[in-house]
Amino acid sequence: SALWAGWLWGREAAAPFKFVLHSRRYDWNWHAAALYAAMKNLSEHLPLNAPLFAIVPEVESAFLSATLLAAAGCGFELTGLALRTRHDPAQILWARRAFSHTVKEPAEIDAEAVRRAMVTALKERGEPVPSLHLHAAGLAAMADGHSLGWRPEALAQINAPILAALAGPEFVHHAESKNPETGLWGLTDWEAATESLPDRVEMITVRFLQTNPGAALRDLENTLNTELPGLLTPSLGLLRAVLASYAVETDGHWSPRPQDSPSMRLADLESAAQALTVLAPRLGVSLQRQENPQRLILWQDSEETVYAFYLLASAVVERILRQNPYPPERSLLVLPGGRAGLLAYKLDRDPALRCLAERWRIVKFRALRRLTEMTGLTRERFEKELSGDPIEPPEQMKLF
Repeated sequence: SALWAGWLWGREAAAPFKFVLHSRRYDWNWHAAALYAAMKNLSEHLPLNAPLFAIVPEVESAFLSATLLAAAGCGFELTGLALRTRHDPAQILWARRAFSHTVKEPAEIDAEAVRRAMVTALKERGEPVPSLHLHAAGLAAMADGHSLGWRPEALAQINAPILAALAGPEFVHHAESKNPETGLWGLTDWEAATESLPDRVEMITVRFLQTNPGAALRDLENTLNTELPGLLTPSLGLLRAVLASYAVETDGHWSPRPQDSPSMRLADLESAAQALTVLAPRLGVSLQRQENPQRLILWQDSEETVYAFYLLASAVVERILRQNPYPPERSLLVLPGGRAGLLAYKLDRDPALRCLAERWRIVKFRALRRLTEMTGLTRERFEKELSGDPIEPPEQMKLF
């Protein structure tokens, strides 16, 4: 604005604006102070436990820190924090505290509690996340411990334990740059993690569509946001990837694809199992079949596992990839063609999952049917055919 004023009005008229170009006053500390001044006046006119709801657009770590710091310093208790992606506004809910911020001194920051909160946030998501989500988890832990208080250089003090935690051995940075705000952050050990967020979104969406055919997108979003609140809020891109795999849209309403009815998918799974049963003796291998905890068919030769086929109707694969006892290069996921695009989307968004699946192969139901019709099939030809039908995102998902 100062540069435009100088160009339009001339040097003399723009002189009063020049200080803006030289001053570093308008940093995040200044922003926190401005929010603090506004909220302090507001808090004095609110009754105890009055709710205060805020939308934070164009959210970034420092902006979130400034907002939560200012509110805590004014006597507001954090009761809810929802974050979808860095492109979506954050939503924050506070309540007017019983004790005034001017009476009660803030507690010291518990760095260990901050670290635990960040680890817990990752385990609950079950997938790597942007640093913004971990930053939010750390801030929420400080707010819960009443250690977000107004003090000189407060922003630097509250950011320090978050950065220190990320430097610990528990966290992995999936990024080319060393800047902590780039790329994704994950755990070195995911063993204790729950089912990943994308897998839960898939299961919730499918269950909802089966019981509510013809539902509007908003109804589905509300269901997902209720079951996966706060820092678990799934992105709209993930939801659309699941819908592209499972549903058809008619005038803004979504219903399951006919071929994804439970009865038809059970029939497809049994057909795939029968195809593998037919192919086994033709390739000189014996077959073992189990139904729990996963549908699994083993091809064996002299008690050595040649291939391990996991038969799926969904793209819920993370638990299988992590718990598979067989060599990855001999392990295969057998699934419907309509599920391949969703799996590709999941692998693309999660570098940890992509690394797990690196040496696995994907076989679509249609590929098995084609193989059973081939004459003179050998192990060498079978091996070559396994790599002839790669998974790709569906055309509508490439737009996203």
